[in-house]
Amino acid sequence: PGAIRSESSSPGLAGAPAVVVVVAMNPSLRVSGSAGGSLKWAEHHLLSCFVSTFVSRPAASVKAGILFQEGGGMGAAGTGRRGGWWGVAFVVILLVAAAMVSLPTSRQSGGQIAAFYRAHTAVILVQQVLGVLSIAFFLAFARALGAGQRRWLLAGTALVAITELATNIVPAILALSNPTVSEAYALTVVEDLADAALFMSVAVFSVATTIDQVGWVQVFGLVVAAVSVIRAAASPFGVTALDILAPVAFVALILVLSIRLLMGRTRGTQTRTANL
Repeated sequence: PGAIRSESSSPGLAGAPAVVVVVAMNPSLRVSGSAGGSLKWAEHHLLSCFVSTFVSRPAASVKAGILFQEGGGMGAAGTGRRGGWWGVAFVVILLVAAAMVSLPTSRQSGGQIAAFYRAHTAVILVQQVLGVLSIAFFLAFARALGAGQRRWLLAGTALVAITELATNIVPAILALSNPTVSEAYALTVVEDLADAALFMSVAVFSVATTIDQVGWVQVFGLVVAAVSVIRAAASPFGVTALDILAPVAFVALILVLSIRLLMGRTRGTQTRTANL
């Protein structure tokens, strides 16, 4: 009882009374001699083992717990890496679809547009099917980035998906309906407007998806957003200077985010927690 009282009053060692109980109930530790000598040595020995085993370990456990909590656990890490592959697949499909055929715009005449769609019906339809398929990969990718928990990212994702679908539907209608010259031109104007809306949506997505990333990724997202807005605003006036740069910048951003997901660096906080 005396040993229990003296050790339980020792500061800073929660759980130390349990060690004293072991000492009090284990006669083999009570070496003959003075009560304050051998017994105290045994108690200190057990306490040092306790500290090295159970007090020093929580530091590593706290570190692992922080990483587990902020990264969403092992399951979330696996989901994030899978999301990186969704992003890569999205980019691959976009590049394949873009390489298949270049659609006419409203800068061309109605007769040229109608003739083009009649001559390339099959290729155009396959291209639009790939475009619709890419939306599914894009949605899975955005979900891995946290679109389900972040309102602005969810809004940007929805806008990109809707406008991309619109840019696929209009060419499919043109390819299947055998339109007149005036109808072909009118639908192509609608396609151009949908394309401009798509790049405005890309701008929203680019900012929303990089707002919590490391500094250089945030800057990259802002650059992509600016280029996309200029492209969307200038294209109805026949300005074509950014027709290639804006899509390439968006694809590059998706690849950067995909690689970061594959590396487990989903957000800017990951680097800080990894150094704890």
